[in-house]
Amino acid sequence: MKQLEKRIEFKGFVFIQETRNENTAIYQQWLKKYLIAYEVIRIRKNKTREQFGKIFLPSESYPTEKSWGNEGKTFKNLKDALKQYEKWSCEVIKKCQI
Repeated sequence: MKQLEKRIEFKGFVFIQETRNENTAIYQQWLKKYLIAYEVIRIRKNKTREQFGKIFLPSESYPTEKSWGNEGKTFKNLKDALKQYEKWSCEVIKKCQI
């Protein structure tokens, strides 16, 4: 499975991966040379599919804009982002006490 890129450019922003595990990641959100926020995401796992006559192999992706709030959240500081990252990570492994 192709993993998410460590650096993503989207709508004028640059997102740089801060940390990740199998299902959750934190990305720094940069605008030009300024770090403006942190995004915590649930990593989407895409199966092999055919679309527009082309085969797409299994890959990871960022949540869609429609799923933001459920699969992705934005934070102004790393401390709050890390809390959300830990919460979502623990939901997957079901062994943490928060």
